[in-house]
Amino acid sequence: MASHHVDIKDEKLEFGTHAWPFYSTGLFLGFVGIIGSMLLGYFQADGFRRFYFSWLVALMFFLSIGLGGLFFTLLQHLVRAGWSVTVRRIAETIAASNWILFVLCVPVLVSVAMQKGDLYRWAQPKPSDHAAHADHPPAPAVKHDTHAEEKAGRAQAVADNQGHLDAKVIPPPDALTLKKRPWLNPGFFIARVAFYFAFWSLVGWWYWRASVRQDETNDLELTRKREVASAPLMLLFALTLTFGVFDLMMSLDPHWFSTMFPVIYFANAAIAIFAALVIISKTLQSKGFLTESISVEHYHDLGKFLFAFTFFYGYVAFSQYMLLWYANLPETTGWYARRGASSMEGTETTYTWLALTMLFGHLLIPFAGLLSRHVKRSGFGLTFFAGWQLVMVYLDMYWLILPEFEPNLNFHLLDLTCIIGIGGLWLATVVRTAAGHSLRPTADPRLHEALAFHNI
Repeated sequence: MASHHVDIKDEKLEFGTHAWPFYSTGLFLGFVGIIGSMLLGYFQADGFRRFYFSWLVALMFFLSIGLGGLFFTLLQHLVRAGWSVTVRRIAETIAASNWILFVLCVPVLVSVAMQKGDLYRWAQPKPSDHAAHADHPPAPAVKHDTHAEEKAGRAQAVADNQGHLDAKVIPPPDALTLKKRPWLNPGFFIARVAFYFAFWSLVGWWYWRASVRQDETNDLELTRKREVASAPLMLLFALTLTFGVFDLMMSLDPHWFSTMFPVIYFANAAIAIFAALVIISKTLQSKGFLTESISVEHYHDLGKFLFAFTFFYGYVAFSQYMLLWYANLPETTGWYARRGASSMEGTETTYTWLALTMLFGHLLIPFAGLLSRHVKRSGFGLTFFAGWQLVMVYLDMYWLILPEFEPNLNFHLLDLTCIIGIGGLWLATVVRTAAGHSLRPTADPRLHEALAFHNI
């Protein structure tokens, strides 16, 4: 790294009245999208089921940006990075806005509290012992055939994988699902999800608030406190993200499990935040803000991270697929079969096209595109691939969630209204949080490193 002097005396740092058009537009789109989604959901013949799935896709997409912002903030304090100070305030603002996603998670929690199984099929009333066994009196003791039982169990798993493809049918909890009832029950689920979002919201707000206070007080102790807290909070972040993804996404199929699944979501979150930082920074600079604080050197590093996590996404996604393909167990391969990435009799699906989109669009094309140093230092090239990857993250959420509702790829108007509704309120909250404060730290002890940052 080399250093050079940067004169920033005439740079615009505060949104001020410029925030109003973004805020009002986001608020308008948010309310229009939410009202439209509710109306479309009401008039659906499936009783809001399609609404819940579309809502969850949009929620998990914007949550990936929010959690990515929290990860970026914690990481920069953990390693005491200097280069990122001028872009860190944007990530802090995004992390501080996670509370709005907590509010927007209410429809998901309501669907669980109603215990109809519309979104999570395990969230249905537990049948009483009498009802469960009334038609099945105890059988006389017989010698068990282990191989026959294993074969029957696998056959039942295949049948289950095929059976819940019908969007009009919600299968009742089976024996395997009921065994997981201590964890997968409505009350405990709602309490856990509330805890996850409360943690993400409070930590994000605390880091943002301390950063803003430092601008006002020049208190260097605020930096030390955030750095000390970053290590334990990063561990808690990893745990809450892991269990949050288990609960909100993987439990859509209570039979299937994968320890790699939360890592895939984390990779998407990292891709989302670095892509969002590029797009937001470019947008701000087009309006005359941060024109000197964020240089091509910072974009170069953001591009490096975007490229690295694109590769990381491909690595963990392939690792999960390879292990399940190699094991070739019906209990696990059915999950991929429903998504068109494997073959199993009775699970033919048009999601194959989306699976191929993930392979080429989410990995191979951006990997090749971001490989060049020139692209990462090109304003248009980096912005293009940042926008491209944000679209791919959304499609990945769609591919991971929607096959649990219907067997074939079928984009619905609800998908659009939900993304507009949640996205509009999220944008309005981020802009409102940023308004009235500097768009970059002004009293951070490492600010000079960021202003003088230069790649060799």
